[in-house]
Amino acid sequence: MHTELEEVERTLVNKVNATIPRDLDVLERTVIEHKEFETRLHSYESRVTTAQRTFASIPQKTSALQSKLDKVVEKWERIWNLSNLYVERLKCVEIVLVNLEETTTMVSQIEVKVASYDNMPSDDDGLRRVSGE
Repeated sequence: MHTELEEVERTLVNKVNATIPRDLDVLERTVIEHKEFETRLHSYESRVTTAQRTFASIPQKTSALQSKLDKVVEKWERIWNLSNLYVERLKCVEIVLVNLEETTTMVSQIEVKVASYDNMPSDDDGLRRVSGE
């Protein structure tokens, strides 16, 4: 199981190190793909739990077995922590992209409004009157 978790961790590290899309549609697909990844990852949870229960039921535990179990559990926790950090990173990028889109729209509207004026005042009071403040 440790080898399988190492492969899962490599896959996740590659995803984390890859560039996050700067397009909302592509970002949405990336989020969906990661949810599917986490769904597959959940299949290991019962195996890790079973390994822990099996080890707990062994009357004569060896340090070698304890070490192997500890490595599996540590890797499992590291994978989930990294996955959660990646999800938070995706959420942050989504927030930034949505706000950037809203800001771009607002700037475009202001540019259209400014372009519609024949004579734009150059003083602060005149600009406030024109802008309606």
